[in-house]
This record gives sequence, structure tokens and C-alpha cells, in this order.
Amino acid sequence: MAKAKPLTRKELLSMIKRHGGKAEGLDLSRREFEDNIDLSQLDLSGILLREASLWYARLEGANLSGAQLERAILRGAHLEGADLSGVNADGADLQGAHLEGANLSKAHLKKAELLKAYLGKASLPNARLEGAELEEAHLDWADLSGAYLKKAYLMKAHLEGVNLSRAHLEGAYLEDASLERANLSGAHLEGANLQRADLRGATLHRAHLKQANLKYANLRGPETNLIKADLEGAQLYAADLFQANIEGIKWDAKHMVGEEQLHKEEENDKKKQELIREAASVYRNLKIWHTEQGMYDLAGEFFFREMTAKRKALKWRPHPFPRLWSELVSFTCGYGERPLRAIVWAASVIVGLGIIYFLIGADWQLDAFGNSLAFSTMSFTSMGYGSWLEASNAWIKGIGAFESFIGVFTIALFLVTFVRKMTRERLE
Repeated sequence: MAKAKPLTRKELLSMIKRHGGKAEGLDLSRREFEDNIDLSQLDLSGILLREASLWYARLEGANLSGAQLERAILRGAHLEGADLSGVNADGADLQGAHLEGANLSKAHLKKAELLKAYLGKASLPNARLEGAELEEAHLDWADLSGAYLKKAYLMKAHLEGVNLSRAHLEGAYLEDASLERANLSGAHLEGANLQRADLRGATLHRAHLKQANLKYANLRGPETNLIKADLEGAQLYAADLFQANIEGIKWDAKHMVGEEQLHKEEENDKKKQELIREAASVYRNLKIWHTEQGMYDLAGEFFFREMTAKRKALKWRPHPFPRLWSELVSFTCGYGERPLRAIVWAASVIVGLGIIYFLIGADWQLDAFGNSLAFSTMSFTSMGYGSWLEASNAWIKGIGAFESFIGVFTIALFLVTFVRKMTRERLE
């Protein structure tokens, strides 16, 4: 069967005329149009062009609202200012197409190929772009508010000033994307990959960034707004948040970043070590950033997490002492950030050694548990026993002396921890 001759503009207009003067419902699916065909300013609303071939077609200002363009080839086509509202173009090939200023509101472009397409100032509110290929696409100042871009590919895309407020970008790939001054307020970026993305001056107010990858991302500057953003479990290694507004950010309940969470799940020992070292670096930076903004309580929380991460990075063998010492300091006072731990530790020592004194102290008339606790308390606080109590048992004397040493150390830890907390509260 001979291949059909490519359709010309004249032939298309003739077909529309025979169809009652309207393109709506006219089925030209799988038809081939001549390259560079000029269809600009035509009313093609509702036309059926599924899998049609329209290479480099001229469709500037054309009305394609409600058209069916599934898997159509529009590579390099010119659609500047065209009306594509409600169009169904799932799987369409629009690589390198010019859609500047086009109206694509509520358009369906699932898994469409828009590699290096030009969509500057295009209108795409509530458009369906799930899984679309938008690598290196130009979307500067486009309106994508409420758009669906779940698992879309936007690597190295130009998104300067784009409006992505309330957009759904769950699991989207945004590595190396340019998002300067973009509006991402309320956007859903859970699990999105934003490695090395440029987000300077972007608005991420109340953005959902749970489990997102922000490694090496640039969020520097006072104009970057992260107020009340959800960063629970986000990866932030080497991200630049210097001077960014990070007030009210929602963190994990334990203030644990993604690197440490992944460390807990990772089985490869080398990768585990790398992740926990990255986590320690993130916590150190977060501590500094929060201190600079006067958020001292949060700075303290990230200091605690930094020290915890450093402890986890220490191995028991061949040198166990550094890990043992870090475990002890964490247990007794939480690296100076947990006053309650010091109190619990002190009470445990007093009661525990009080029981020991009660069990071994019968020969020096310590026959009541109350006296044993009194002896333990005075040993712990180094207050002295007075003339009413004498310990003849050498073991009790030795344990009492050791308890005094522990007590002095614990009281000092508690005072340091307590003073740190009170000082921060006054500063805030």
C-alpha cells in the first residue's frame, strides 16, 4: 500500500470545510503533515491528531483547546501563544518545541517528551505532567501552580521565577535545575531529587520536602524563604543555607536528617560510615546556621545530633576508649544538652550504691535501707558523714570514695548543662 502524501494547509482547510466548518471531532490520527506546515492562528479546537506527525509545524496563536494529541510528533513545532488548554497530549513528542506564552492550563502531558522545549511564561496551572521528560527545558517565569509533575524529569531545567506553588513534584528529578526566585510555596517535593539545584531567592514557604535530596543545593541568601517548610528526613549534605530564612522549619521528631536515617537502613559498612560522616557535617552546619539566627535551643539539638553522629562513626575496635567515653557522656548528660539525663544518672547511682551498702554494711551498724541511702547521698555529694556514722568496712570506704568522685563529676555536668539551657532561654 502506497504511503499517503503529507497533508498540506490547503488540504486541511478543505477537510475542515467538509466537516461542517469546524475542526472539532475531525479525526486525522496517524496522518502525516508536510514539514514546517503553517497552521498558525487556525481554530483547531477538539481536533483528533493522535500519533500524527507535525514536524516543525507553525502553530503560533492556533486554538488547539481540547485537541487529542496523544503520542503526536510535534518536535521543533512553534506553538507560541497557542491555546492548548485541556489538550490531551500524553506521550507526545515536543522536543525543542516553542511554547512560549502558550496556554496549557489543565493540559494532559503525561510522559510527554519536552526535552529542551521552550515554555517561558507559558500557563500550565493544574497541568498533568507526571513522568514528563523536561530535561534542559526552559520554563522561566511559567505558571505551573497546582501542576502534577510526579516523577517528572527536570534535570538541568531552567525554572527561574517559575510559579510551582502547590505543585505536585513527588519523586521528581530536579538535579542541577535552576530555580532562582521560583515560587515553591506549599509545593509537594517529597522524595524529590534536588541535588545541586540552584534555589537562591526561592520561596519554599510551607513546602513539603520530606525525604527530599538537597545535597549540594544552593539555598544561600536572605531572600530564600524556608519558613515552616517540612524538611523531615531530608538529605542536606553540603547544602548552602547561609543567611536563608529557616524559621519554623519542621524537622524529624528527633531532629534526624536523611543521611542518618539512611545510615540506619544501610547494610554496606563503607556506605554506612560515609553516610554518618555526612550526617555529622550536616548537623554541624545546622548548628551554626541556627546559632547565627539566634535559635539557640535548636542549635543545641543539632549539636546533640552532631555528637551522636560522631559517636556512631567511632568503631569499637581496635581502639574502644573514644567510643566508650562518648557513650558515657551521652548517657550521663546528652553531651551537655540533656539536664534530665544527669538527674536520672545521679539518682541511679545513689539508689544503686545505696542497695550495695545495705547488702554489705551489716558489720558497721548500717542495718536500715534509709541509712544506706543517706550514706550513699552523702558520699555522692561529698558532704561528709559527721560523727554519727563510721564505716569500718574497707570495701564500703573504697566504694564511698569512688562514689564521691562520680558525684563531683555528675554535679559539674549538671551545672554546666543547666546553665547552658538557662542562658539560651534568656538570649531567646
